[in-house]
Amino acid sequence: MSIYPKFEWYYFDLHSPDGHDIICTIHPTPFNSIFPIAIFDIYIYKDNRVLLHHFFILPAEKKNIQSNPFFLKYDENNFIKKAGGQINVKVKDEKIELNLLFKDNLTIENPPKNELLKDPKIAATFDWIVYAPFCEGAGQVSWEDNKLELKGRGYHDYNCGSGNLKKALKYWYWGKYFIDDELFIYGEIISKNNIKTTIALDVTSAGLTIDYKPELKKEEVGTVYKSNKKRFSFTMNEPHKIDTIDFYMTKLPGQFKIFVKVLEVIFHLSGKFKALAFLNKWMANSRYVRYRAEGKMDDGRAVTCFYEEMFL
Repeated sequence: MSIYPKFEWYYFDLHSPDGHDIICTIHPTPFNSIFPIAIFDIYIYKDNRVLLHHFFILPAEKKNIQSNPFFLKYDENNFIKKAGGQINVKVKDEKIELNLLFKDNLTIENPPKNELLKDPKIAATFDWIVYAPFCEGAGQVSWEDNKLELKGRGYHDYNCGSGNLKKALKYWYWGKYFIDDELFIYGEIISKNNIKTTIALDVTSAGLTIDYKPELKKEEVGTVYKSNKKRFSFTMNEPHKIDTIDFYMTKLPGQFKIFVKVLEVIFHLSGKFKALAFLNKWMANSRYVRYRAEGKMDDGRAVTCFYEEMFL
């Protein structure tokens, strides 16, 4: 029995032309915790550096969800609401308040669930659903004496699955390439058995296409993407590493649940108190890294890539 039987998260990001990026992830069932909690995680970046990271937890049992229209609610200050082509996200505790309002410019009827872990020898699942990749976004966030009001490109997707990702995955690359009125996403997932799954998604105002066997190659002209649906090439400048998040996950099976709870608490405390920092470095066994890169398409259009790598 897996110690992490299932997981899910709702992801939102907002990229403003003034150099701000907001990432908000709501984990009703975290992939890296065995406690009955929901995690609300907020990152704010400015000009390729971390401006703020804040997270808090609520009891998982407070989750209330309904569909048609979609409404995920924990309390009056923490919810996701989707209706009439709009998405409203509110996240608030005693230290921060975030409000996101996305206008979905591309309504996707019955978005497909995309399988990201295609290794028959691994007893785990990992799926991705793109709900709103092409949004006009607005965000308000306040903390301490700071307040930001931003507008820009918004994006929303969802991941879910079952099993222990620490035992299932070795590497995960996820890149979003923003090109004027187009968005290209390329994902690469490698299992512990070195089975690679790739996927690409191209979004314009005309619609969305998904390629389950994309080719992304480095050539003299730059990076070239080819599929039976589209081909384009782009050249990216040296990326900026904007964040590194180290975390802990266990490979132990379910019968060690109490022991793993103790380890989780120790790791959490080691990140809060400087005197325990050595424990944090010693226990961390997984890493998540975010980057930003600028470049050009072969047709001269500017492209900004916001990408992530995870090492498990």
